[in-house]
Amino acid sequence: FFSSFPEPMTKNVQKPDTLWGGRATTAFKVFNWELFVKPRRWLMVSGFIIMAGCTGRILYELYSDQGDHQRIQRNKRVLQLAEEIKQKDAMRERQEQSEQ
Repeated sequence: FFSSFPEPMTKNVQKPDTLWGGRATTAFKVFNWELFVKPRRWLMVSGFIIMAGCTGRILYELYSDQGDHQRIQRNKRVLQLAEEIKQKDAMRERQEQSEQ
């Protein structure tokens, strides 16, 4: 009885490569690979969490006084070192002049 029904036509039908039903060239697949791979939700979620954390840290440093304080302290130390180097150079020059 069932042999009289025609077979479904799904065997020889090719699935289109693209969402709009066309064939995609190799170059298109290389440059738009995200259209052809299965999305990995765990990777998307972890990437979003990491990106949000980095953005939050940058914004926190930008708008908090603590970030400014650390920058100021570093700059003070650099200026102190520069001043010490200038003083040592000046002392060396005086010693060279007194030796001549």
